[in-house]
Order: sequence, then C-alpha cells, then structure tokens
Amino acid sequence: MADVKSGVSQTAFVGLGELKIVRHEGILACIGLGSCVGTLLYDVRTQTGVLAHVMLPDSSICNDKDKLDGKYANTAVPALLQTLADVGISKSLLVAALIGGAELFKTVETPAALRIGARNVDKVSELLRAVGVPIVAREVGGSSGRSLYFNVATGKLEVKVCGMELRVHTLGMAGIAAAKAA
Repeated sequence: MADVKSGVSQTAFVGLGELKIVRHEGILACIGLGSCVGTLLYDVRTQTGVLAHVMLPDSSICNDKDKLDGKYANTAVPALLQTLADVGISKSLLVAALIGGAELFKTVETPAALRIGARNVDKVSELLRAVGVPIVAREVGGSSGRSLYFNVATGKLEVKVCGMELRVHTLGMAGIAAAKAA
C-alpha cells in the first residue's frame, strides 16, 4: 500500500512502477512519460489523488514479479482503487486522467505488439471502464514525451509536452458532471 501524504507545498514524485497518494494539499508529479502512462484517480470531494506510473500493459508478459504496484496496468488499477478504499474513498466518487502512452520510436514497420504506449493506454482505459471510473482528461499518444503535475487541493492538472505549450485541465465538479453525463 502507498503511504498517505498530506501537507503544505509537498510534491510527491512518482517514479517508474510506483504508486503514491496525496490528500488535501500537495502535488502529484510524474516526469518524463514516454510510452508509460501516468494513471491518476481523483476524488474532488476529499481532495485526494492517487497516481501510478504504469510501464507495461500486463504482468503476465514478464517474468519479473516484483512488487511495484504501479508497474503493470492490470495490477496498477486495482492497487489504485485499493489505496483509495483503504482511506475510505469509494470508486463511485472518482474520476481519472491518463497522460502519456506515446510511441517515441514508432516506424511504419513497428509491429502492434511493440507499440507499448498504445497498449498501455488501451489496457488502462479498459480496466477503468470495467469498474465504472470515467476518464475526464486524456493527453495520450503521439510521439512526444510528457510530464504531469496535479494539485490535489485545486484539481488543476498541468501537462508539459516536449516542444509544446503547457496544457491545463481542471478535474473539478464540472468535469465530473460532464463525465457522468456522457
């Protein structure tokens, strides 16, 4: 389980395969996402966010069975939900954001099996859909790396894409209402 962090001006950097939770005040950040997918779940009512740095779509394709909860999509999504349940947050209150999933070295001949970014995005999206968590912000695909910074107190999600303007999303009540209506 991830340690619960709460505090003023705190930034929790989420590394490869990691998962972290921040409540009330602070920033969740993921730097240098290429084919990896920053998978963020957020409850605006309690100002709680949990972020996983998903590296691969499925743990069954790898022999290493390390205990990084956020490494694989199929282990990260349940771990994100369990981390929130452990602090009393129901999945019915959540929204999600997906950042990353680029194909940095894609060529015309790249087989689908090697397009890890797209496979990561597809798997995380499928798993979130299956548990009824709406995705209200997506900055995925393409061929550029990204970094994300999420302020749990304000719901402000900043996405920096290499060579582009800063992109800002707000995961507040309006976003939740729109996602639930869709």
